[in-house]
Amino acid sequence: MKRIMRILSCLMMIFAMIGCSHADDSSMNYPESGISKYSEIPSGPYAKRTADWPIYQDAHELVDHADMVLIGRVKSIEFQVLDLTNALPISEETPDHAKELYTIYHMDVLTAYQGNVTNEISVRVMGGMVGYETDQQLAMMEDHHAFNRERGIPIWDQYSKAQCEVGKTYLFVLSQFETGLPTIVNLEQSVYDLEEPTRKNAIGENPAVYYSGNADEHGKPLISALDIVDSFGDECTKSFEKNWKDNLYK
Repeated sequence: MKRIMRILSCLMMIFAMIGCSHADDSSMNYPESGISKYSEIPSGPYAKRTADWPIYQDAHELVDHADMVLIGRVKSIEFQVLDLTNALPISEETPDHAKELYTIYHMDVLTAYQGNVTNEISVRVMGGMVGYETDQQLAMMEDHHAFNRERGIPIWDQYSKAQCEVGKTYLFVLSQFETGLPTIVNLEQSVYDLEEPTRKNAIGENPAVYYSGNADEHGKPLISALDIVDSFGDECTKSFEKNWKDNLYK
């Protein structure tokens, strides 16, 4: 069942790329999970992508569907055009529609909770970034003939959920497919900013909105970094809290 869910998730992302639209349509607003306000995709050379990501109801279910759970500090960010059918570098056999821009986070691993994790890891996220090395992304797409490059940099409608910064530390929940680098399990529940480990499902530009329960006002599940660490037991929780207080994760 786990393998089937991964395959379906991958297929949904592939189909989603076909439906990319320009992000300068001011009549369209998109909700941010876990907060009560709406935000627009920023203006600029961006093309919006949406996908039907699987959403998990609590931290235990999320971890059960992950191959890796870790805390890592981003040391550099790279952009690559990969073959989206196997997440490997493109070749002469790669069809044009499978040439996709990816963001690659290179990280030092500070704590590993689950999976075969080494001291360093690189993680891929399908699509580009907003407000970071824009010219480099556009040049990469043009040089490697990325799909729909004339529309602009492909980004998710809730891009800030998985957009990281160099030098910052995050908790990652990842999937590992047969080929390619590990990638996020879904857009909204895979990356957690450790500046506020009790904050539910909100990173990046989102305002600091807190909830007392496990769901927002729409009934959507909310999970914090601390919830995920708690799922590995009291010893992991105590170690995490000590490391956080000692500024290891800042």
